[in-house]
Amino acid sequence: MGITDDFKKPGGFEQLLSVLEISEPKKRNQILAKILFEDPAWGNLIEQKMLTVERIITWPYHDGLEHLVYELSPNTLACAVSKLKDDKVENFLNCLPEELSQKVAEIIQSKKWDETEQFAAGASMIGLARKRIQEFVINLYEIDPEMQINAA
Repeated sequence: MGITDDFKKPGGFEQLLSVLEISEPKKRNQILAKILFEDPAWGNLIEQKMLTVERIITWPYHDGLEHLVYELSPNTLACAVSKLKDDKVENFLNCLPEELSQKVAEIIQSKKWDETEQFAAGASMIGLARKRIQEFVINLYEIDPEMQINAA
């Protein structure tokens, strides 16, 4: 019996995806390698549908990000995006309301985080995004149809 057998029930794919999205990278890669070995189609689909901070921050503000940025602290937002390229961070900051954008930018400029902190902040953002998707607060069909799980 393999890893994928436990998740081939209704809702199992989304459950596995949610676990992998917030797993530490080393563990995620180990599990994903096993899944790719057992069932390459499932493994590839998981890789395609996995949310990332980089993907989330490209969502339109009023249809996606708005439902996340006020539930996460400015410090968490700053930490989550701090490892991304400057142009991606700049695009993210430009879509935020001015006051929040300035606060997040100031935190990014004044603080440095280690990889563990960046991972935890990113996992918080991803976990909240997945929760809001499951609650139908964020509609992937409208903002990021490629990431919609039932389209898989």
